[in-house]
Amino acid sequence: MNRKQKQELKDFLRKEIARLEDVESQSSEIPFGMDINDARMLQAYRIALAALQRKAPDINPRQQEEQEQHKGGNQ
Repeated sequence: MNRKQKQELKDFLRKEIARLEDVESQSSEIPFGMDINDARMLQAYRIALAALQRKAPDINPRQQEEQEQHKGGNQ
């Protein structure tokens, strides 16, 4: 995934989280406002966004080389 795709996905997740949080806040006022699927989607979107925002761990050059060799062997 390139940077542009990653940013687009983050933007999508933020919008969906905001939409579902709005539904969640109104669910006490509206009968059947937020169902279990919406609640699970909200939780999954929050987890996905947190994972995308996490900084990649620093690796040393040897680890980088090993990862590149491993990727090349799987193709």
